[in-house]
Amino acid sequence: MSGNIRLLSRNRVICCSKCKGNVKQIRSGEYECVNCGNIEYDDFGKVRKYLEENGPQTKEKIILETGVSREVVNEFLAEQRLEVAPHSEKTLKCTVCGKPIQSGLICSACLKASVPKSGYVVSTRSDDEKMRFL
Repeated sequence: MSGNIRLLSRNRVICCSKCKGNVKQIRSGEYECVNCGNIEYDDFGKVRKYLEENGPQTKEKIILETGVSREVVNEFLAEQRLEVAPHSEKTLKCTVCGKPIQSGLICSACLKASVPKSGYVVSTRSDDEKMRFL
């Protein structure tokens, strides 16, 4: 077995990078080795930990500081696991009506109107959008 952390679908850590022991999830994105107590983070855990320590940050800074790809950060926005901070000058836009939103793909009004999700990936509007985890 290589020294790399193995991942399941959705980037879930399944073994310790230090001792190869089993891990248990202690909160979203964060795992603890049952053998040695080492803490491991998946991509969401890396982003969450960074934002907890540094407050809302731009998408570009999150990508550079955590090593998590732009595509994954965009997925977290689309899945409403991250949102653009309310005080940010930049916002996402509803893929149906164009109304500003903080996370996801469509606004609550379009969702209530039973408009099916478009399936579009949230595109980067700007790399200075400040984000926080939900």
